[in-house]
Amino acid sequence: MRAYYRHVADQDLAPAGPQRIAAIVRQQALLAAQRPQGRAIVDVRPGGDAVLGPASDVIDIVTDDMPFLVDSITMELTRHGLSARVLVHPQLRIRRDITGAMHQVAGLVNGAEPARDELAESWTHIEIPRLGEGEDKILADDLQRVLGDVRVAAEDASRMKARALYLAEMLLDESAGPAGRARDDGAVESEPEIGALLRWLADGRFTFVATGSTSWRRARTGHWSGRWPGPGWASCATTARTPARSRSCRRSRERTRSTRTG
Repeated sequence: MRAYYRHVADQDLAPAGPQRIAAIVRQQALLAAQRPQGRAIVDVRPGGDAVLGPASDVIDIVTDDMPFLVDSITMELTRHGLSARVLVHPQLRIRRDITGAMHQVAGLVNGAEPARDELAESWTHIEIPRLGEGEDKILADDLQRVLGDVRVAAEDASRMKARALYLAEMLLDESAGPAGRARDDGAVESEPEIGALLRWLADGRFTFVATGSTSWRRARTGHWSGRWPGPGWASCATTARTPARSRSCRRSRERTRSTRTG
């Protein structure tokens, strides 16, 4: 329980009393008891006794620990016209068997990689104003969609960074690229300058959450014609996309891969 409320101030817990404090942990542990690998569990429920504040509904989430989680969840709540009254977000090392059954909470995620038999998980407890009839199902479905988008972006992050660095090195190598390209204002940008900027961004100064591909070619003048390419084909994922755009991006990515490998 101490690990669960690690980032919550004592003065925020005291008014709820020990029974409510324990009920929240017990409720989320029951939710987390069975979680298939790579799946997020979202439960939107009436608060009842398992809340810190009065007259609240609750969102409980159990998923793999990933970047962008809290910000993405908060943005989706804002889209629904909601704000979090309480947000508890422990990051825990969990031991599960191959079926996803939880056997042990091994401790906190403290920046180090979990052991081979452990998973780094984020457990999130959010208290929100009371929802209207049917709103709980809509909110739960939308949060599942957002968490799926976050997973895609997180899984592709290393590939997007690698692609950005590859393009940076290509541009920095004068023998591999053209002398420059014309901008809309008629000025010329040098490839080494662009490559240096791209490498600087990829060196932990920028988070890639979306990429795209476009065809491009060098004209006889030595300049590139068409749009300048994005960091590559690793992913079309974005944490703020619509389901329709998601399907479109996946189809585009598959076509790009087929073209490049064919």
